[in-house]
Amino acid sequence: MNEESCDEYLTQQKPKKRKNNSIVSNVVFFCILFAAVALVFLFSAGGTGAPKNFAGFSIMTVLTGSMQSEIPQGSFVITHKVDPATLQIGDVITFMKDDNTTVTHKIVGIYQDYESSGEIGFVTRGVENPENDAQVVMQENVVGKVIFSNLAIGEVFTLIKDNLQTFIIMTGLFIVLLAALSVFLKNGPAKRTENRTRSSRQKTAA
Repeated sequence: MNEESCDEYLTQQKPKKRKNNSIVSNVVFFCILFAAVALVFLFSAGGTGAPKNFAGFSIMTVLTGSMQSEIPQGSFVITHKVDPATLQIGDVITFMKDDNTTVTHKIVGIYQDYESSGEIGFVTRGVENPENDAQVVMQENVVGKVIFSNLAIGEVFTLIKDNLQTFIIMTGLFIVLLAALSVFLKNGPAKRTENRTRSSRQKTAA
């Protein structure tokens, strides 16, 4: 391979490498964007009844200040469905208070066989409350153990949830703009490289 052929080969390979990197970056970006939108929809779908469950995980926001010192009001919370027998005093759980109400409180006591029912019962309390919750939480009503909470994320998700339609429209417009920009950036360097290669060949022929 002579010097001219080597230069031409390297010139052709560089745009290809940049193109591959660009494709990978776009795929990663769209996967993250899709995951964010899917998460918002999942989050929004839990308005009534038990929170939606995906692979054992549920997401929600804390609506009251009963756990304020540990999980501030408005925090984004992720729970994981676990074996009730593995829960311990000090764990924070989310449970169904009734058919449409979830509560996130700390376990302060455990009945291994509550009232000879053969089921585990949990005594719970919000850390800001002076007394334990009046009702013992039966194991079947436990949504899951809290494994993550964050106030800032909760505020962002609440904002998105309250303006979901606008968010979807803006996301769609952004994707279209990004796709158009991506096409422009891909075609521009490719054409310039093609022109330089063609010009080099013409000079060589001359």
